[in-house]
Amino acid sequence: MSKQRILPLELSDTAAKTGGRKWAIYGVLAVVVLLVIAYIDGGEEPIRPIEQQIALPQAGGNSINSGEE
Repeated sequence: MSKQRILPLELSDTAAKTGGRKWAIYGVLAVVVLLVIAYIDGGEEPIRPIEQQIALPQAGGNSINSGEE
């Protein structure tokens, strides 16, 4: 005769299926909520040009490859 081991954290089949289904529903609801927030808050914004002056190095300055030895 073999003894059947029952673990305290072991769930029955119906409890495991119900718990898994519950988490799946929560996951789907979370995704839907995030999509609704993204739809309301998001959207395409117009492209703004970046207008900022930058300093460029002068041509013919002291360069490593200037040809002078």
